[in-house]
Amino acid sequence: MEFIGDHWLAIVGVLLLIAALSCGFVLIGVVWGGMMLLKAMTGFLLLAGIACIAVKIMVDR
Repeated sequence: MEFIGDHWLAIVGVLLLIAALSCGFVLIGVVWGGMMLLKAMTGFLLLAGIACIAVKIMVDR
């Protein structure tokens, strides 16, 4: 439990990146061009995941 307490921000970031990847694969599977909502969600999840990991790295320094 101590590990999760120390690294929850990084764990959330990784989960967001995984969610973004799965959204991206769904997007590729459904249609290459359309579905702007799914594109926006993928972009948001990707940025949120990267931001969480970046904040975690900055806090650790």
